[in-house]
Amino acid sequence: MDDQTLVSLMSELARLLSRRSATPRKAALRIAHHKLRAFAEARRYSEEWCDGVLLTFLGARNDLAAA
Repeated sequence: MDDQTLVSLMSELARLLSRRSATPRKAALRIAHHKLRAFAEARRYSEEWCDGVLLTFLGARNDLAAA
């Protein structure tokens, strides 16, 4: 599947949620969640899908992937 919008969103989420991001953590999480939910709603993806994507980014950062 070649969805440039999805690739662009994942790239933006990676930048926002990076340890080196200049965006304050609380604001970065709020922005990431908002963008992810808007993307999911437009494509009728479930809330579980959104949670899974966020956990993918946050888990890698906080070693939650093993849990």
